Amino acid sequence: RVASRRMLGFPQRSHRGFPVLEGAWPFIGHLVRLTEDLPVLFESAAAQHGPQYYLYASDWVLVCMGTEGFELLKNKTTTSEHYRDHVDVFIGKSLLGVDGAPHRRMRGAMNGSFTPRGITASGAADTSAAVIEERIAGFAADGIDAHHETQTLALHIIFRVLDIAAKDLGAWTEKYQEFLLTLFPVPIDLPLFPRRRGRNAGLWLDDRIRGLFAAAASAAERTGILAALLDARDDAGEGLTEPELVDNLKLLALAGHETTASTMAWAALMLAAHPACFDRLVEESLAAPDVPRSPKELARHPFAEALFRESLRLYPPVGMVTRRAIAPFRIGRFDASPGDLMVVPLCVYGRDPSLYPDPDRFDPDRWLTRTTSITPIETAAFGGGPHFCLGYHFAWLEVVQFLVAFARTLHGRGVRPALPEGTSLARRYQPFCQPKKGSRIVFVPT
Repeated sequence: RVASRRMLGFPQRSHRGFPVLEGAWPFIGHLVRLTEDLPVLFESAAAQHGPQYYLYASDWVLVCMGTEGFELLKNKTTTSEHYRDHVDVFIGKSLLGVDGAPHRRMRGAMNGSFTPRGITASGAADTSAAVIEERIAGFAADGIDAHHETQTLALHIIFRVLDIAAKDLGAWTEKYQEFLLTLFPVPIDLPLFPRRRGRNAGLWLDDRIRGLFAAAASAAERTGILAALLDARDDAGEGLTEPELVDNLKLLALAGHETTASTMAWAALMLAAHPACFDRLVEESLAAPDVPRSPKELARHPFAEALFRESLRLYPPVGMVTRRAIAPFRIGRFDASPGDLMVVPLCVYGRDPSLYPDPDRFDPDRWLTRTTSITPIETAAFGGGPHFCLGYHFAWLEVVQFLVAFARTLHGRGVRPALPEGTSLARRYQPFCQPKKGSRIVFVPT
């Protein structure tokens, strides 16, 4: 308590024998610094303090980098249930807010729907391809706001996969954007405040999602992702309750649109910045008969997949995740006690020079020349351990579909993507790694 009071009024240099990140502000600690370029922030701090150091953001948090940090993701004596303390309205009874047996039960029931085979069987792959081709065909002739377009596209994919009629997409998009206000850090639940608006939007979504599940349950032919989730069972033959179905679907909508949208936007911006990559993508995309809709068809697009992985390496959509200890254990030099909070900066693993030579260079070929299979460290952007992102395979499919359709459509128009003169690409974290607002791609004649 004494140490916490000191941080509230006066920044300090050490806590529990570990160094404290510089730049803390009175009362709010490092909250301002956590809006900076996170990879640069964490890497410079590690160079000065080593792989473990403290920061203060409403609570003391031990940063764990390197091997220790990645191992923490798989540690079974930690939990993510503390997320509900801050964003309980948003998380509800979803996978993100539970651990242990409840988490294993829910994940066991849902896994099958999000494997490559499950995505193809439910028709989600076909729907995604159709939405992507339709949206890209409607891109303005002179160019696009990269993230705005991919954000809209990714959200429309999710809603169409859920069998929401095209005429209703506007209302669903508006309510979902309002629902995100429940993440607003000021927990004042009064009329006109963001949290109240977000809560009301969440109730609207809950009611509509229950209606979607009811329609899927009563349909003569049970097809699609909704039916797959209704029929899903864990190893003990147990399915999901209605609140679990509703809350997980809302969470997956976030994971499936904000994170995928960011990766799509960065990949498109990289193509605009690297004309030779766009030419290679066009050649590969035209050699295939169509946009891929199955794992077998994805295999025809190794360069598109390499673009996906390289964009994800440099610009992981989630910068960091936290874990709270529920039992004593040792990690690196730190002896964790129940209640201790630790953070793993996922954004730094893709820039480790021991794993990726010349890590700041955009080089899709590094994935084409690999002689080993993809390992958990290469997919660190999707987390690790029990909380590895359920939507990994769908995100992979969506981004490759987007890149192929992007290349085919622009080539058909006789144009290529480019960056406006004087453009400098920069990241922002709010809380996802996104291109700075207004990052445009212009279309120029080939």
